[in-house]
Amino acid sequence: MLVELFQKRYLSNLNENYSLFYDDFHEYGNRATAKQAIYFIPGLNGVPGQVRFAMPAIKKIFGKDVYIKCLYLDEFSAKKPIWEKYSLENVEKKAATILADLTNILRDFDDVIIFASSSGFYDFANAYGKGVDAFKDRLKLFWVACAPPQFKAVRWQSLFYKVNGFEHQGYAWVAFPNMDFLRFIHSETSTKFKWKTQQGSKSLFKVDLESRFRCGNSLWFYASIDCFNACLAHAVRDQDFPLDVETYILAANNDGYWDRAPQDVMSAILHRYVKSPKILFKKTSHLWVAIPNNIVDLLQMAVDSVTEF
Repeated sequence: MLVELFQKRYLSNLNENYSLFYDDFHEYGNRATAKQAIYFIPGLNGVPGQVRFAMPAIKKIFGKDVYIKCLYLDEFSAKKPIWEKYSLENVEKKAATILADLTNILRDFDDVIIFASSSGFYDFANAYGKGVDAFKDRLKLFWVACAPPQFKAVRWQSLFYKVNGFEHQGYAWVAFPNMDFLRFIHSETSTKFKWKTQQGSKSLFKVDLESRFRCGNSLWFYASIDCFNACLAHAVRDQDFPLDVETYILAANNDGYWDRAPQDVMSAILHRYVKSPKILFKKTSHLWVAIPNNIVDLLQMAVDSVTEF
């Protein structure tokens, strides 16, 4: 009974979602006149529209003459149920699309800046070993809200599986609650963030950035940690690390997905995956590390290289 109710509310939300950034718009700017190209790779259950959250930072650093192309496949549409998105076959489709997109963009631009969000880095790594490495010297990678290579199971998964869980393609899927008062258990359960700038402050809401649905007067999201980990492991299985591409990383040192690992532990793991990255740590949680002023700070780390474009 509850399983069907949760699925019904979730599927209904996919078609009635009025969030500001969670959509499939995947191309911005005039390619013919732009001076800089940016390629955006979303993370787990991410979508192209999320790149607009970074637009203030992009505008501040690059101005308005920018062409932005986002990784997009119908299989990962904002309208698609998450349990239909994640399969090993679709992981390979992502890698092929990344290679095709970058090959196409580099016909018109000397170089491309890549924004990889969260676990989107591992999709980039998969594509890197399939041909993207051939033009690594023409790329600069900005890994925003970096995610760990594997996600740890949370203690409450078995509890909520009894309430709303189900199996799909051999993996257990569970709807997890997104409630502010649970932050003492997991820092990624916040629903909002107060963003402070010189002009004042404004509230940012997770429902505008990520897939959330309402059931029983609370917000929820679906996940399968085992399925996600299988897809992540598949994406990096054949790649020789560390990647030899100029990389700048924005990391949260209160990141629930890293199990709040110490900064030195996170840094050591990140160095296994990328050769000599420059890492900027901010004391916040996974999603909210990606606020525009933090991205500006990340881009400023590469200002000498950026101004060469």
